[in-house]
Amino acid sequence: MSMRGRESEVRDWEKMEPRGIARHGRINRINDVIYKETKGVLEIFLENMICDAINLLSMLVARQ
Repeated sequence: MSMRGRESEVRDWEKMEPRGIARHGRINRINDVIYKETKGVLEIFLENMICDAINLLSMLVARQ
């Protein structure tokens, strides 16, 4: 899968996840401030996770 495809999947997941979490907790609406904060935290988490995965993959390829 291309990098653009992965980025769009991550963006879609970011948009849907806070609402999905709220629905799972039987909450009908999310305050806009809470939604934006949750989205920001998820975005930072995903960026760090993807960066770590890329670094790990680069190190593994360099070893071979």
